[in-house]
Parts: sequence; structure tokens; C-alpha cells
Amino acid sequence: MTSSWAAVAEVPSRLAAALEDAGVGPDAEAARLAAAGVGALRTVESRSDRAAAYVLLAADALLTRACERATVQSDPERALEQVLARLVEGL
Repeated sequence: MTSSWAAVAEVPSRLAAALEDAGVGPDAEAARLAAAGVGALRTVESRSDRAAAYVLLAADALLTRACERATVQSDPERALEQVLARLVEGL
């Protein structure tokens, strides 16, 4: 089990920092990952600096990971619907 994005070998350090700022680890539940992804998207809206690109990449990674985690639930279809609903509600 990995609690830090920096420990994931494929994640570049600047992206790992943006993911850590989201406040959830790579092994978080799908709902928490989705909420963090939506939060990161909302943060990007108010930024115009270069680091905003990493926040946007982090949002994408968080939402992708949320979908991955949803697929291993006992009812993956329902879990994916919940991830998408959280995304729609958050935007």
C-alpha cells in the first residue's frame, strides 16, 4: 500500500507535489480521490501561473485514479456512476 504520491515510481516530482497538495494518497477510496480531483479543478480556475499546469495534471490523475479504484469495488458500475456524479456536482 502506498500512502504518498512521491513513492509511486512513474510520478514526476513536480506532479507528485501537486498531488500531495490535494490531500489524498494514491490508495484513497474512489470518492475521496474524485472529490480531491474536483477540488484541484476548481483551484485551476483561479490560477494563471505556470504551476497551474501541474494542478490541472493532478486533477486529471486524481480523477483517473478514482475511476481505477471504482472498477475494483464490489459494484464497479455504481462506483463509477458515483465518481462521475461527484464530478458533475462539483463543477
